[in-house]
Amino acid sequence: MAATQPGRPVELAHFVVRTHDMDSAADSYQKLLAADVVQRTERMTFLSYDREHHRLAVALDPSRLPRPRANGSAAPTTPQAVCGFDHVAFTFGSVGDLLRGYRARKELGLEPLYCLNHGVSASMYYADPDGNKVELQAQNLADPDMARA
Repeated sequence: MAATQPGRPVELAHFVVRTHDMDSAADSYQKLLAADVVQRTERMTFLSYDREHHRLAVALDPSRLPRPRANGSAAPTTPQAVCGFDHVAFTFGSVGDLLRGYRARKELGLEPLYCLNHGVSASMYYADPDGNKVELQAQNLADPDMARA
């Protein structure tokens, strides 16, 4: 057992879906969540419904296939080949909390796949046993409104 506990997130930060049709997917989520498009690039659309920079991102990946339908159409051979969930992110209270949690998780044998500084947040990406990504993040900005400026 780890000497210290990893700590708990303070909120669910955002999730990212992969799609072969970014515009349609973004439009659908925008309507579903009454969200605003806060940033759009060639490969990603970021949406938010509150002060957070984004609560959802839609990522374009033309190599992805639509998920199989109930009509029995054949499923792709690997989960990475289909559209859908990319990762879920949890926000911690501070970068210090995130780093303390890193040390505790490392004691438990959990190492991040990679770490990124997104500017608005510092993040560590882990994978579950099925390869689903989990982002643990802390905000770099004291005022969330600064991320939208």
